[in-house]
Amino acid sequence: MLGLALALGACAREEPPTANWRTTSEPPPASLNLAPQEPEAVSRSPMAPSMQVLPPSPAPQIPAERNPCLTKWGSPRLDAPSECAGRSPRASRAVPGQGVYKIGRPYTVRGKTYVPAEDPDYEETGIASWYGDGFHGGPTANGEVYDMHRLTAAHKTLPMPSLAYVHNPANGRTIMVRINNRGPFKGNRIIDLSREAARLLDFKSRGLAEVRVTYAGQAPLDGSDHAERTYLERQTWYRQTVTLGD
Repeated sequence: MLGLALALGACAREEPPTANWRTTSEPPPASLNLAPQEPEAVSRSPMAPSMQVLPPSPAPQIPAERNPCLTKWGSPRLDAPSECAGRSPRASRAVPGQGVYKIGRPYTVRGKTYVPAEDPDYEETGIASWYGDGFHGGPTANGEVYDMHRLTAAHKTLPMPSLAYVHNPANGRTIMVRINNRGPFKGNRIIDLSREAARLLDFKSRGLAEVRVTYAGQAPLDGSDHAERTYLERQTWYRQTVTLGD
């Protein structure tokens, strides 16, 4: 009996290990509740272009729509459609009042006397200036309203209203203006142009220019600058300016 007991004890010591024991080389059983391990640091390589997400592109800039009636300077377009006839650059401004035909009597300014007269042969070369905002909307010497956007001018002796050619020899440009005011009375200036007239002759930024003024006859009393604009649109330099500049 003693021998049998010793044999049974030896067999009990050789039983396989329990299920809760494992070697370090074996994977843990699914039943084990082990704490999650911290992931190892992952080295980041440059992302392929096909995998990159680019920021949204800005909305494209849409250019301003071209005015079908006016150039970028505010002058009537030569290729304007027929419906623009009643939408001229001055359509939103007050229409100048109708003036009167006036030569006027001799007058004296700063000690110098001027004698207005109708001189069909008048032609003079001298300095031109221009006047604008400070007089815009005010009365002219013959009862019209000064509009710096029209082709007008002030002269010391020519009849009002009358037409005159103004030529800038520096660039070959010639325009026609409506004389409806008196002046200028400073220095040796012979004519004071509207801002628009000075811009067209290309001396607005400088303020002064040497020009040649030639009398062209009486102007209509309706205050219209149709004759001046018609003459302007026939000039080659003006057509080129409108075509290239707008």
